[in-house]
Amino acid sequence: MKRFLIPFIIMSFILTACQEQLPVKGEVNHFTLTNANGDTYSSDNGKTKLLTFFYTNCPDICPLTLFELNKVQKTLLEEGYFPGDVEIIAITLDPSIDTVEVLNEYKENYDPNEEGWKFLTGSDEQIKAITDDLKFFYMVSDSGLVSHATTMYLLDENNQIRAFHKMSSVDDSTINHEQIISDIEVLVD
Repeated sequence: MKRFLIPFIIMSFILTACQEQLPVKGEVNHFTLTNANGDTYSSDNGKTKLLTFFYTNCPDICPLTLFELNKVQKTLLEEGYFPGDVEIIAITLDPSIDTVEVLNEYKENYDPNEEGWKFLTGSDEQIKAITDDLKFFYMVSDSGLVSHATTMYLLDENNQIRAFHKMSSVDDSTINHEQIISDIEVLVD
Protein backbone atom coordinates (compact mmCIF):
# COMPACT_ATOMS: atom_id res chain seq x y z
CA MET A 1 0.00 0.00 0.00
CA LYS A 2 2.83 2.40 0.85
CA ARG A 3 4.32 1.75 -2.57
CA PHE A 4 1.22 3.28 -4.20
CA LEU A 5 0.83 6.09 -1.69
CA ILE A 6 4.31 7.58 -2.12
CA PRO A 7 3.91 8.53 -5.84
CA PHE A 8 0.53 10.06 -5.01
CA ILE A 9 2.04 12.19 -2.23
CA ILE A 10 4.91 13.29 -4.47
CA MET A 11 2.52 14.25 -7.29
CA SER A 12 0.31 16.21 -4.87
CA PHE A 13 3.37 18.09 -3.61
CA ILE A 14 4.47 18.94 -7.16
CA LEU A 15 1.01 20.19 -8.16
CA THR A 16 0.77 22.33 -5.02
CA ALA A 17 4.23 23.79 -5.66
CA CYS A 18 3.30 24.67 -9.26
CA GLN A 19 0.10 26.42 -8.20
CA GLU A 20 2.05 28.40 -5.59
CA GLN A 21 4.26 29.74 -8.40
CA LEU A 22 1.20 31.75 -9.41
CA PRO A 23 -0.35 32.94 -6.16
CA VAL A 24 -3.73 34.66 -6.16
CA LYS A 25 -3.16 38.41 -6.68
CA GLY A 26 -6.76 39.56 -6.72
CA GLU A 27 -10.10 38.70 -8.17
CA VAL A 28 -12.56 40.05 -10.70
CA ASN A 29 -16.26 39.70 -10.03
CA HIS A 30 -18.31 37.61 -12.43
CA PHE A 31 -19.32 39.68 -15.46
CA THR A 32 -21.58 39.33 -18.44
CA LEU A 33 -20.85 41.18 -21.69
CA THR A 34 -21.76 40.88 -25.37
CA ASN A 35 -19.44 39.27 -27.90
CA ALA A 36 -18.80 40.41 -31.48
CA ASN A 37 -21.56 38.12 -32.73
CA GLY A 38 -24.14 39.72 -30.44
CA ASP A 39 -24.26 36.73 -28.08
CA THR A 40 -24.03 36.95 -24.29
CA TYR A 41 -20.67 36.08 -22.79
CA SER A 42 -20.36 35.01 -19.14
CA SER A 43 -17.01 35.00 -17.33
CA ASP A 44 -18.32 32.39 -14.93
CA ASN A 45 -17.48 29.50 -17.29
CA GLY A 46 -14.68 27.65 -15.49
CA LYS A 47 -12.01 28.52 -18.06
CA THR A 48 -8.56 30.05 -17.68
CA LYS A 49 -8.59 33.48 -19.32
CA LEU A 50 -5.97 35.82 -20.72
CA LEU A 51 -7.74 39.18 -20.52
CA THR A 52 -6.70 42.36 -22.26
CA PHE A 53 -8.37 45.69 -22.94
CA PHE A 54 -8.32 47.54 -26.26
CA TYR A 55 -10.28 49.93 -28.46
CA THR A 56 -10.66 49.75 -32.22
CA ASN A 57 -9.42 53.28 -32.92
CA CYS A 58 -6.18 52.72 -31.01
CA PRO A 59 -3.26 53.74 -33.24
CA ASP A 60 -0.53 51.59 -31.72
CA ILE A 61 -0.46 49.44 -28.56
CA CYS A 62 -3.83 47.72 -28.97
CA PRO A 63 -3.37 46.44 -32.54
CA LEU A 64 0.22 45.41 -31.77
CA THR A 65 -0.94 43.44 -28.74
CA LEU A 66 -3.83 41.79 -30.57
CA PHE A 67 -1.48 40.81 -33.40
CA GLU A 68 0.84 39.19 -30.85
CA LEU A 69 -2.10 37.45 -29.16
CA ASN A 70 -2.76 35.72 -32.47
CA LYS A 71 0.64 34.02 -32.02
CA VAL A 72 -0.33 33.00 -28.47
CA GLN A 73 -3.58 31.61 -29.87
CA LYS A 74 -1.66 29.50 -32.41
CA THR A 75 0.60 28.03 -29.72
CA LEU A 76 -2.36 27.25 -27.47
CA LEU A 77 -4.12 25.55 -30.39
CA GLU A 78 -1.02 23.47 -31.15
CA GLU A 79 -0.71 22.42 -27.50
CA GLY A 80 -4.39 21.52 -27.24
CA TYR A 81 -5.35 24.09 -24.58
CA PHE A 82 -7.38 26.25 -26.91
CA PRO A 83 -10.28 26.70 -27.21
CA GLY A 84 -11.29 24.09 -24.62
CA ASP A 85 -9.57 25.07 -21.37
CA VAL A 86 -8.38 28.58 -22.21
CA GLU A 87 -9.89 31.77 -23.59
CA ILE A 88 -8.40 35.01 -24.81
CA ILE A 89 -10.67 37.89 -23.89
CA ALA A 90 -10.37 41.35 -25.44
CA ILE A 91 -12.71 43.92 -23.86
CA THR A 92 -13.23 47.29 -25.51
CA LEU A 93 -12.69 50.44 -23.49
CA ASP A 94 -14.81 52.48 -25.90
CA PRO A 95 -18.21 50.79 -26.14
CA SER A 96 -19.96 53.84 -27.61
CA ILE A 97 -17.83 53.42 -30.75
CA ASP A 98 -17.04 49.71 -30.53
CA THR A 99 -20.49 48.30 -31.11
CA VAL A 100 -21.15 44.65 -31.90
CA GLU A 101 -21.05 45.47 -35.62
CA VAL A 102 -17.74 47.32 -35.33
CA LEU A 103 -16.18 44.52 -33.25
CA ASN A 104 -17.44 41.86 -35.64
CA GLU A 105 -15.62 43.54 -38.52
CA TYR A 106 -12.53 44.54 -36.49
CA LYS A 107 -11.86 41.07 -35.06
CA GLU A 108 -11.30 39.67 -38.55
CA ASN A 109 -7.96 41.52 -38.66
CA TYR A 110 -6.64 39.04 -36.09
CA ASP A 111 -8.06 35.74 -37.35
CA PRO A 112 -9.54 34.70 -34.00
CA ASN A 113 -10.72 31.20 -33.25
CA GLU A 114 -14.18 32.37 -32.18
CA GLU A 115 -14.70 29.48 -29.77
CA GLY A 116 -11.77 30.69 -27.70
CA TRP A 117 -10.99 34.31 -28.55
CA LYS A 118 -13.75 36.68 -27.48
CA PHE A 119 -13.99 40.33 -28.49
CA LEU A 120 -16.39 41.85 -25.96
CA THR A 121 -18.38 45.02 -25.43
CA GLY A 122 -20.97 46.22 -22.95
CA SER A 123 -22.18 49.37 -21.29
CA ASP A 124 -19.78 51.96 -19.90
CA GLU A 125 -20.90 50.90 -16.41
CA GLN A 126 -20.20 47.20 -17.04
CA ILE A 127 -16.73 47.90 -18.37
CA LYS A 128 -15.96 50.36 -15.57
CA ALA A 129 -16.91 47.70 -13.00
CA ILE A 130 -14.44 45.25 -14.56
CA THR A 131 -11.62 47.78 -14.81
CA ASP A 132 -12.26 48.84 -11.20
CA ASP A 133 -12.02 45.21 -10.02
CA LEU A 134 -8.72 44.87 -11.87
CA LYS A 135 -7.47 48.34 -10.88
CA PHE A 136 -6.93 49.02 -14.59
CA PHE A 137 -6.62 52.72 -15.42
CA TYR A 138 -8.19 54.23 -18.51
CA MET A 139 -9.65 57.56 -19.55
CA VAL A 140 -11.57 58.56 -22.69
CA SER A 141 -10.82 62.10 -23.84
CA ASP A 142 -13.29 64.39 -25.58
CA SER A 143 -11.40 63.75 -28.83
CA GLY A 144 -12.05 60.00 -28.54
CA LEU A 145 -8.47 59.04 -27.67
CA VAL A 146 -8.34 56.49 -24.87
CA SER A 147 -5.40 56.61 -22.52
CA HIS A 148 -4.99 53.31 -20.74
CA ALA A 149 -2.70 51.07 -18.74
CA THR A 150 -0.77 48.33 -20.53
CA THR A 151 -1.48 45.36 -18.28
CA MET A 152 -2.99 42.05 -19.31
CA TYR A 153 -4.37 39.64 -16.72
CA LEU A 154 -4.23 35.89 -16.45
CA LEU A 155 -7.31 34.65 -14.61
CA ASP A 156 -7.83 31.14 -13.34
CA GLU A 157 -11.07 29.18 -13.68
CA ASN A 158 -12.46 31.02 -10.63
CA ASN A 159 -11.72 34.50 -12.08
CA GLN A 160 -8.83 35.00 -9.66
CA ILE A 161 -5.90 37.04 -10.95
CA ARG A 162 -2.88 34.75 -11.09
CA ALA A 163 -0.42 36.73 -13.25
CA PHE A 164 0.10 40.12 -14.86
CA HIS A 165 1.57 40.48 -18.34
CA LYS A 166 2.56 43.52 -20.35
CA MET A 167 0.92 44.49 -23.61
CA SER A 168 3.08 45.23 -26.65
CA SER A 169 4.57 48.67 -26.93
CA VAL A 170 5.58 51.03 -29.68
CA ASP A 171 9.27 50.71 -28.80
CA ASP A 172 9.39 47.29 -30.50
CA SER A 173 8.84 45.24 -27.37
CA THR A 174 6.33 42.46 -27.79
CA ILE A 175 4.40 40.48 -25.26
CA ASN A 176 6.28 37.67 -23.54
CA HIS A 177 4.77 34.67 -25.37
CA GLU A 178 6.86 32.09 -23.56
CA GLN A 179 5.96 33.35 -20.09
CA ILE A 180 2.26 33.63 -20.94
CA ILE A 181 2.19 30.06 -22.27
CA SER A 182 4.16 28.81 -19.27
CA ASP A 183 1.77 30.50 -16.81
CA ILE A 184 -1.24 29.11 -18.64
CA GLU A 185 0.25 25.62 -18.53
CA VAL A 186 0.69 25.90 -14.75
CA LEU A 187 -2.96 26.81 -14.30
CA VAL A 188 -4.43 24.31 -16.75
CA ASP A 189 -2.19 21.33 -15.95
